[in-house]
Order: sequence, then C-alpha cells, then structure tokens
Amino acid sequence: MQTSVPWRQGAAFGIAVAAFAALRLACLRNDLWLDEIWSLQLVGLAHSPLQILTRLHSENNHPLNSLWLYALGPTAPEWSYRLLSWVTGTAAVGLAGALARGQFRRMHPADSRGGAEAAGLIATVLFGGSYLFVLYSSEARGYAPALCFCLLAASILCRAPASPLSGWAPAYWAACALGLLGHAVSAQVVIGGLGYSLVAATQSSESGKGRVARLLWWHALPVVLLGCYFLLFFRRLVPGGATFAGTNHVPLGGVFGDLASFILGFPTPLGLAVALPFLVVASLVSLGLVFHRDRALAVFYALVVFITPLPGIWSATESVVFPRFLFISAAGALLLIGYPLARAWAAGGWARPVCAGALGLFLLGSGLQVRRLLQEGRGEYRQALRYAVQQTPGAEVTVSTDFSEFRNSTVINHYGPAVAGPGRSIRYLPSLGWRAPGPQWLFVERIDHEPPAPDHLYAAGVYYQLERVFPHAPLSGWDWYLYRNTLLLGFPPAAETR
Repeated sequence: MQTSVPWRQGAAFGIAVAAFAALRLACLRNDLWLDEIWSLQLVGLAHSPLQILTRLHSENNHPLNSLWLYALGPTAPEWSYRLLSWVTGTAAVGLAGALARGQFRRMHPADSRGGAEAAGLIATVLFGGSYLFVLYSSEARGYAPALCFCLLAASILCRAPASPLSGWAPAYWAACALGLLGHAVSAQVVIGGLGYSLVAATQSSESGKGRVARLLWWHALPVVLLGCYFLLFFRRLVPGGATFAGTNHVPLGGVFGDLASFILGFPTPLGLAVALPFLVVASLVSLGLVFHRDRALAVFYALVVFITPLPGIWSATESVVFPRFLFISAAGALLLIGYPLARAWAAGGWARPVCAGALGLFLLGSGLQVRRLLQEGRGEYRQALRYAVQQTPGAEVTVSTDFSEFRNSTVINHYGPAVAGPGRSIRYLPSLGWRAPGPQWLFVERIDHEPPAPDHLYAAGVYYQLERVFPHAPLSGWDWYLYRNTLLLGFPPAAETR
C-alpha cells in the first residue's frame, strides 16, 4: 500500500506535464508577431552561426533562439520556429516540479506526509498553468530556453554533493552558459547561485581552503562567462522598436501589476490593487518560512526575486519596461509561493481543501487568460490583411499606417505576399510619403494599456473610417484597427469637414 503512493503521485506528475505540454502546443499555431518576425529578419543577415554573436547587435537577438531560427532557415513552417521554446518551456514545467520537490525534502528531511511530492505537483501546476509561462513557452523568443536552463542550474546546485570538486559542477557551468545564451535575465540565477554558495560555505564544516576551493570550482567559470557575455555581447546591443513616442507609456507600477496578474491568474483590472500586493506579501511570507529552514536557499530566492532585477530596471536601454523583463523573478516567486501550499497540504485536515481551492482558482483565472491566447493569438495579422484584400477591387491593394512605421511595415511586408496570392499584391506606402487619394487602407496599432483608436482619421486630405478591429491576447503583439479610405470608395471630399 505504501509503495503505491509514489507511483500514483508520479503518474499525476507525468499527466500534468503532458497536459501542459499539449496546451503549449496548441498555442504554437497563431500568427508570428513583430519580435518573432524581426528575429527571422535579423538571422537572415548572418552568414554563419558565429555572426549571431558577433554581428547581430540588436536587443531582439536572443542567441539560442536565433541559432534555432538560423538552423531552420527562412522557409520552414512558422510553427516550427516556436518548437525550441515549446520543448524548453515544457521541460521547465517538469524541472520546476523536481526542484520544488528536492527543496522541500532538503528543508524537511523527516517528511513522512507527502509534503515533498505535493510541493513537486503544486509547482508543476503553477508553472504549467500560469499565463506568463504558457505565452513565452509558445513564442519564438529566448525566454523559455533561459527559464529551462536557469531551473536546471538551480536544481544541480541545490542537489549536488558538497564535495569541493564535485563532478556536477560542469553540468552547472553548462546550464549557466546556455541560460545566458537564452537571455540575459539568466544572470539573476548566476548571481543568486553565487550568493547561495557563499552562505552555504559559512555554514559548512570544511576548512577555509576547502570552502574557497569549492566556491572557485563551482562559480569562477560562470562568473567569468557572465562578465564576458556582458562585455562582449550584451553591452553592444541597441534597443529596437518597443518604445512608444520615446516615453514609458505604462507606469512601472502598472508593469508590476500586469506581471502579478499574469503570474497568478488575477483579472488585469485588479493587478496593481490586489494581485501585486498579494504576490509581494505571499513571496515575503514564503521567504521567511524558507529562511527559518535554510538560510542559503532564502538568500538565493531573495537575490533572484527581489534584488538582482533592480539594476536591469534602472539601467534599461529603453524607456519602456515590460513584464517579460522580470520573467526569472516571476519564476522564483512562484516557487516560493508553492512552498507554503505544500506545507499546508502536508498538514492535512482542513488545509488540504483550502490548498486545492486556491489551485483551482488559479487554474480558472489563468485558463481564462490562456483562452484569449488560443482565440486571438498575438494578433490577427493575416486575417486583417486578408479582409483588406477581399474588400478591395483591382490587382494592387495599397496600405499604410499613421504611426509606428517599423512595426506595422514589418508585419505587413512579411505576411502581405502570401495573403495577396497569385496575380495580386499588397503595397505598403510609407506613412509620411503619400498624398491624396492616399492608400486604400490604414492599419493602426494599439498595444496593451493604450487607449482605443478613434472611429475615424483624417490625414493628408483623406478621410478614413474605422472598418474593423482585430484583437490580440496580452503581453505580445497588438490590436490592429483597420481603416477604409472613403474617398476612393466614392465619398465626396466634403467628408473632411465631419
């Protein structure tokens, strides 16, 4: 009877990972958005894999993802560009469960009530269902690979033997290196891991030389790699098209509110007032519980969740800060929050229904957010262009935008030829380079938290009427407002006075 419990829990763990893998797979099907298309264009400039690191000095270049796109080439199916993120994002779900289970056993070596197995399953559910991780595990960017290798590095560091020359160290070095190649946010785990080992060394019974030898063996190479990464690659990167009119269009508090909402499954209107305070308080309480059991582990989480993100926010190369910049901090916060839930489950009694209810509410809220991703994707770009083509007579369809030249033209020129089909074409006119009668259609974007576009626009002597809105799911992409040129459809010039 006792031996069947681990089997059932292992089966539940496997089923959960498989279910969340299928969910992520379903999210691969929608349109590529700007940053993914832009990454493909950047990779097209590289004549060798090495040039991805030496020539592509764009903040949109996430090296592991770029290498994957380079290997596939420009003619691969669009969903295949997201496979690296899908594989590593799914692996991250399993790694989070394994890491949480191992940490619980470390803090509770006498656990006999299933707390460790509960911790593993709870972390699996939190990472598997959270909208933030579903989104970036189905998008051709570097965030999912970075998360996967960060969790692997943390798992190795926490579970490896205490020997100064442990053979696990090379695996830790590799995980750190691959994490940094995934995305620069992995630096948080390299620094957090060093802090963890420094505190653990003070609690060790080794000699002073043994402690120094162990620290150097584990962390000298990752720190050197981190320094080289920032000096030779990251500091050369230049920002791209994320800024809006040169200002931070979302206050920093709103960014944190969105982050909390999309981690925990709260409605976004409650992000700043409810989700963010809940996330901060829950993380701090959990951190206190961890500190009581394992100070080294508590220092690791304090660095990863609260301290190491600050320099990146203060020194951001752009005025715009997005929730994805705090991706690794979000992962650390979820691991922290899962710990008291596992303790509650292990306590039994009334605590178990409360724990199950909390997870149920989390899955419900996150599920509603993921439903939008499945329905709307990161934008309905092909559908919008197809509508314009279907509604326009003649062989050529002319389009433009009122703003955001780079973003809109990149997406239009990427999808335009395939959408137009044989014998027809979509021609993009620069937004400041046309006169009456003007392009037949205007595409106007609105990203998260921006006010809706107006019902009509008047530009260069031409009146445009809003025709349709093509929405997007939050955090990646934009709503596209499609405007029809009324002058070309027979409306008199007097429309200008409306």
